[in-house]
Amino acid sequence: MDALDGLDALNWSGLLCAYGPADTVPDLLRRVLDEDATSRSAALEDLWGTVWHQGTVFECTPLVVPFLVNLATNPEGDDDTRAQVALLLTSVATATSFVLPHDQQMRRPAWLREPGETTPARDLTVESQPAVAACVATLVHGATNAPPATRAGLVAVLAAVATDLPTTAVAALRPLDDDDDERLATAACLTRMLTEDGVTDDVLLRLAEVDVDAADYLASIGGWPVGVRAVELVRELAERVATEQAR
Repeated sequence: MDALDGLDALNWSGLLCAYGPADTVPDLLRRVLDEDATSRSAALEDLWGTVWHQGTVFECTPLVVPFLVNLATNPEGDDDTRAQVALLLTSVATATSFVLPHDQQMRRPAWLREPGETTPARDLTVESQPAVAACVATLVHGATNAPPATRAGLVAVLAAVATDLPTTAVAALRPLDDDDDERLATAACLTRMLTEDGVTDDVLLRLAEVDVDAADYLASIGGWPVGVRAVELVRELAERVATEQAR
């Protein structure tokens, strides 16, 4: 099936992205499939900034998710491109702010709001995460059959929706415990622990020792809930593995 099947059925110009109407989104998604690596890279960079901008998601973001999932799990796609799309999906599922249609004020999800902060009519971070979780079966199958960089990226996506993973998905991740790259093995193990709500501060600090830069990042978000920090650690480890594998 075409990875972008149904793309033109949506009214993208009636949805908002980081820069106004999201009418550029279909072209960016198509260019991610371009045979030219430079064109793919440029499209991906623009896509990141359009549907997820510095941690913020927009009205169009949840609707982009199924197409990103198809691109990330497309076996005919370039490994580096698929990995970057997977990391974009991870960022979408873990967004820390959102902008509602016709409202320029940046808002934060419930766990980041200050006491007394207004509760918005909609929470686009809440809408974005379930959009990714709805594609778990496709993501798991893609992860078990993916080349190295993509596999790392998809592990990060699965961590972001860990509470929605079925037992079959958890079992599918177990072989990654023996991966030659200790960072990916750690990321997979931590993802499984997230499904069991078994992550503690002590465990997180110990696992972070596998990568000094990831450990430093973890320290910088020390005030966040432990589950959120665990997902962030998986993403950091997966991103480093994916970047090195794609070279």
